[in-house]
Amino acid sequence: MSKIDDSGTTRNIDRRSFLGVTRVAAAAVVASGLSVSAIAEPVAPHHVSGRRKLGSLDVPSVGLGVQNMSRKYETTVPYRPEMIEIIRAAYDHGVTFFDTAEAYGPLECERILGESIAPFRDKVVITSKFGWNIDPEAGQR
Repeated sequence: MSKIDDSGTTRNIDRRSFLGVTRVAAAAVVASGLSVSAIAEPVAPHHVSGRRKLGSLDVPSVGLGVQNMSRKYETTVPYRPEMIEIIRAAYDHGVTFFDTAEAYGPLECERILGESIAPFRDKVVITSKFGWNIDPEAGQR
């Protein structure tokens, strides 16, 4: 392996030197990340303020899609309390437009969304995609 130094001269670098420099660089990145996170201050939540027309509906400029609300990436088991908390926090910050589909879960995302918005159902807009002919029992087409 070769390296060009500051004077423009090419010089050889062996594997051991390369790995040593790489370790030092990685340690610097990790150390800087730790110090940044240690001094980072929390940011105040933002409230959605913009609006858009969606046909005859007036919806916020930001919505929440709930495709993966029925599972965590490492499991297929829904963790409802966390998903409900996320949906309700979004509503508290001005999100009143939610998107789901029968195939997300399947059907489970719609259930979680319904449970989450029950206290304020008349104040939100929901879009749902359908047509995959999902069998409610088997959860497949």
